[in-house]
Amino acid sequence: MPMLQRAKERIRSKRESLAFKYMPRFADWMMRRVAMSAKGSLADEAKPVGVLIDSCIRRHAVTHEEAWIDTGTVLWGGVHPINTGYMARVPVHAASNTSEDYRDICYIGSLIALARFGTMKFFTSSELMSEQLRHPPARFQTVGYSDYSILDMVEIDSVDGERYDFITMGKLFGESHGLKDAQQERIETSGDELYKVIMSYFKYQKHSQDAWHLRTAQVHGCRYILTMDQKFIHLCQQHHSKLVTAGISVEVCSPTHLGEKLKLPKIPPWIFSYNDASFPVRSDLHMPDQKRKPSIGRRGTTINDIPPR
Repeated sequence: MPMLQRAKERIRSKRESLAFKYMPRFADWMMRRVAMSAKGSLADEAKPVGVLIDSCIRRHAVTHEEAWIDTGTVLWGGVHPINTGYMARVPVHAASNTSEDYRDICYIGSLIALARFGTMKFFTSSELMSEQLRHPPARFQTVGYSDYSILDMVEIDSVDGERYDFITMGKLFGESHGLKDAQQERIETSGDELYKVIMSYFKYQKHSQDAWHLRTAQVHGCRYILTMDQKFIHLCQQHHSKLVTAGISVEVCSPTHLGEKLKLPKIPPWIFSYNDASFPVRSDLHMPDQKRKPSIGRRGTTINDIPPR
């Protein structure tokens, strides 16, 4: 290895050592600062503001995944070429990303700060959990040893318990229809009056789960539904006056909208790269095409880190 390259490796190793020690502390300080900045906006609240977390937020909250870092080929014994590298935690997005999704993800980090320090309380529901359980686990949560979801920093309780559709309504008991159809049927035959009113505005069956989530948030006292589903947001905006007349006070909004409403600074996800890390981290890299691995058939991802000769 050339002398210059060895010097660069020593510098990077020292920098990583300092990052493991101080970056989690910096991330915690940053979150406390954000939580304090929201005190003015939420000063009159007697208890934490309830927020129902949509499934798509869980998917985007997985901000780091593991990848193989390829460090090139060396000659073993001066004769046999072998590939070298190591597994590391890598941010999904580059810090320079300017997309709308990445801006939302930065505000998710800020809102998590409020939930972590008691200004907000995040919730899920039995139907949201049923919705997530019929998808591959990797879609909404971490599955790799060094993967990281920023939602892991807070507890998310269900407002109405749990359902076990994969046991009670799946093929295990010979049902001819799938879990999605079973959930759809359960919602539509619930007889809930508020749900019926919301569906009379939304009209189409494809919005039935959104209508149920809105009904759930209202019934259980949540002030917001946090989502990155723009169709859901626009649907609620379209029928805003009707929903208010029906007594719906829940606001369906994106992380960016809520973060800006509360005047929060953004927290980019790379800041959390070293949280709960006991393995190599490469916060200076990002996943290919800045996309998460597919939920099904998750082959290993390789990132080239071979220095130019």
